[in-house]
Amino acid sequence: MSGCPQNDFGARMAARVYPDLNSGCWLFFGRDVNGYARTDLNGKPMLAHRASWEWHNNRPIPPGMFVCHKCDTPVCVNPDHLFLGTPRDNVADMDRKGRRRCVALRGANSPVARLNDRAVVEILNDYAAGTSSTVIAERLGVGKATVASVLRGETWKHVEGERPRAGATSASNRNRRTGYKRRSAK
Repeated sequence: MSGCPQNDFGARMAARVYPDLNSGCWLFFGRDVNGYARTDLNGKPMLAHRASWEWHNNRPIPPGMFVCHKCDTPVCVNPDHLFLGTPRDNVADMDRKGRRRCVALRGANSPVARLNDRAVVEILNDYAAGTSSTVIAERLGVGKATVASVLRGETWKHVEGERPRAGATSASNRNRRTGYKRRSAK
């Protein structure tokens, strides 16, 4: 490894790096935070791949820039596997490689989902037929806010179904507010 001789960072790094001969990655073993190794450079704690980039390039990372991995290995500190990018570049790189986690967590795939696609269609159809969101929520065992977010299109957007226009209410809610009562047939 090359770099600035002003401190012992290179020696400390070399002692904690294990080359992966198959990938060419330099795997850095240190404290792990969200899958990323940590170290310090010139007394400043930082993520190991960022420290490696700064040390090997002999300059600080420009403000607002990310140090991204070509290899997608968070603990890799090989400078040939690292590149500077904006947050947008980082997201585009994740999308290009199919690594963005939130894509897989949509709808029923989310571990916190209380509904499934069929229940969402039921919410939309029942509300359009005049059932109040309170009744729908009670029947499905979810909160009114969950039903409301489906109706507003904030969640479960991928499920096909007629969403009410902004400010629209179900027929039963409209009737309750206006005092309208259907006359019974005699």
